[in-house]
Amino acid sequence: MGLFNNYNKPGKGVSKNEKQKNGIARFFELYFRKFWSICILNIIIVLCAIPFLAASYGIFSLIGKGSLALTENFQLRMIISLVPFAFFGPVFAGGLRITRDFVREEPVFMWGDFVSTIKKNLKQTIIFSIISYIGVAAFSYAIPAYYYLEGFTKYILFPLTMIAALIFLFTQYYYYIMAITCNLTVKQLIKNSVILSMACIIRNLFLTVILGIIFVAICAMVIYGIATPILFAIVLMFVTFFAIGFILYSISFMSFPAIKKYIIDPYYMQNPEETLEGSKTEENTESDGEEEEVSAQPKSEYVYHNGRMIHRSALEEDALFDDSLKIGANKDNQ
Repeated sequence: MGLFNNYNKPGKGVSKNEKQKNGIARFFELYFRKFWSICILNIIIVLCAIPFLAASYGIFSLIGKGSLALTENFQLRMIISLVPFAFFGPVFAGGLRITRDFVREEPVFMWGDFVSTIKKNLKQTIIFSIISYIGVAAFSYAIPAYYYLEGFTKYILFPLTMIAALIFLFTQYYYYIMAITCNLTVKQLIKNSVILSMACIIRNLFLTVILGIIFVAICAMVIYGIATPILFAIVLMFVTFFAIGFILYSISFMSFPAIKKYIIDPYYMQNPEETLEGSKTEENTESDGEEEEVSAQPKSEYVYHNGRMIHRSALEEDALFDDSLKIGANKDNQ
């Protein structure tokens, strides 16, 4: 009966000195904790991509017929066909908003947050999405062209083009997350993205390797899956339920800490009055002139938040980055 008569025995509780996992351990801990939510997000992204895919397929079929036929230049035909995805940036930003909040361990309302993020950041994300499309089209021609050059210029132009392509790729990791987190102009977002792409080079290369492995795996399965229906079905399930969500989560996990370190934290150090502690100080200063002062009740050191016990200071720190109070906001407009 020893199994039933100790139900009043207190548990181990939450240790005040418990160390938070970092690096790969935290990456997989968060990922598996949010696995099914990330799968749902993956499905949402795929559903949003269907109209873009349909439009691309229609353009691809159209320019292969009649006077518009470009079948001899398959590369140009593919680039033109992908024009609809020049406007896919808002959907990408919406997905990153969800995974960013997963990384921050904030509560998420999947569909509501996804849609609201698209609406709030429509202009900035579409502009950069178009710029990204133009960049992809340009590099898809420049890289092979310089690679097949003859002479000494090849060893100058080709490496420079590859470096520029890498920096261009790295900016994609930061722009959208900054757009949904910070109140900055497109010019400022691009500038900060370029700076972070070079300042966090090791982090960016590591993330690129991870995404490259996934991309190569998908391409290999598609090539071999065309002749094998079962393998092709596995590829479709892999992309529909797993791949996109994992990519978005990986970008958020690797990029947001760098944005917080180099963009958010320095801003609040220069503007302490906009932090939670600064606002409390102002409130206390204003209340000094009141005749009656109400003493605040002591607050518990740990609070239950988003399914886990965390230190109150961590909760107050995360509250600083609420999307309704984007950094860099014009005080005159408040």
